[in-house]
Amino acid sequence: MAGRQEIERIACIEIVRPQLATLRRLTARDSYGALGGLLHDPRIEHVVGDGRAFLMRARQTYDIIEADALRPTSAYAGNLYSEEYFQLVRARLRVNGLAATWVPSARVHSTFTRVFPYVTGVPGILLGSSQPIVLDRPALAARMADARVFEHYRRAGVDIEQLMAGYLAAAPDEYGPEFDRTTLTDFNTDLFPRDEYDLAPVPR
Repeated sequence: MAGRQEIERIACIEIVRPQLATLRRLTARDSYGALGGLLHDPRIEHVVGDGRAFLMRARQTYDIIEADALRPTSAYAGNLYSEEYFQLVRARLRVNGLAATWVPSARVHSTFTRVFPYVTGVPGILLGSSQPIVLDRPALAARMADARVFEHYRRAGVDIEQLMAGYLAAAPDEYGPEFDRTTLTDFNTDLFPRDEYDLAPVPR
């Protein structure tokens, strides 16, 4: 996320308190570029705590909110794949802000799409917003061609052009306010995190 110079601040919420100290010891032993960037980029504010609780207490709003990919059957994963969580994320976005989530199941896809009026899907990922989402391929290509962006990802061993090519090659799935969300009947809630318990799909 820190690849673009225009980004001024990133709040990185880590629920496992010893993780940051462990990563600092690791980077002292291993000069892996991505890890060094994560720990030493002055734009990144590291906060120890629960990400959902952080959003609940937050007074500010954000341009982008993204949670790390988490297996949907992991313990407490339902807290980051529920309708209520996505509603919280939507409430904390600025105008034209974007939510991003991994889509490990059809149920997560339905849950996310129920909440956001505008949804754009690329392979494995959904973007949601309260405003229309414009996927401007020439603008994205121009950003990837920026030498600073290229170098940022190169240090981490990432070929950003190759990585993005897969997302940009296919036409995105798009859902607008006109899509009938009452058809999405199999979804996750806080009280019924069906994916977390690996339950069978809800029959229609």
